[in-house]
Amino acid sequence: MRQKPSYKNTKFEEKHIETEIGLIKTIFRWIFQAKATFLLILTAIIMYAYSLRLSPEQFQSLVFTPDAIKTLDLFPMVSSWFLHANLAHLLGNLLFLLVFGRIVERRFGFFKMLFIFFGSAILSDLIAGAVFGQGGIGASGAISGLIAAAMIINPFYWTFVLGIPIPIILVGWIAVFTDISGLINPVADNIGRIAHLGGFFATSLVIYFMDKRDVKIKRGFLINTITFIVAVLMYFFFPQLTIPYFPKFNVTS
Repeated sequence: MRQKPSYKNTKFEEKHIETEIGLIKTIFRWIFQAKATFLLILTAIIMYAYSLRLSPEQFQSLVFTPDAIKTLDLFPMVSSWFLHANLAHLLGNLLFLLVFGRIVERRFGFFKMLFIFFGSAILSDLIAGAVFGQGGIGASGAISGLIAAAMIINPFYWTFVLGIPIPIILVGWIAVFTDISGLINPVADNIGRIAHLGGFFATSLVIYFMDKRDVKIKRGFLINTITFIVAVLMYFFFPQLTIPYFPKFNVTS
């Protein structure tokens, strides 16, 4: 009797080609591994859906302004971190949160990752609001802090955040110098660059002093410091070689 061929224990099976359902499960496991990052993403999505039902007056009451610091009104400061001006603003922040939040959470764990996120958000608001008199919405200041932390933790970690494999140190400094360039050559794009830069540089110092005995932290901080100095020197002495300013998403923070 003719028998059907058996594919058990063959080289084909050993390659373990993933099924569609298996691939979806793998992706979800990858996302859910970083619980703090996933929790922040979920909160931002829920808040965005909720904000679409608010009237302009109700929405404005949740926006952070410098007066919130003077009156010690913490509610709009916190609520503004999870508000977004539009879908592009939301998706842009979530993409960077997913990539850099996972790196930070992998190194520091659930609670320290949240501490860095909210600490960066507070620092960026204090710098933008109390020093420069600027308000806004969005978690960009907090995410800038996560970017700074990730760049110090593992500067040469490769990510696909821009669609191609690229080290996060390059992604981070492109974002930073885009903000710096936007301050030097201001345009009407409604981006809270002060909040971004405040969160980035303040968090860089916090991460360093929080764990400066760690050799990897010291090395990452040194690498980023040298990179920043070299980039600044190139900007002043070889401006034609620097990356030209290009606008980001039309967001407020």
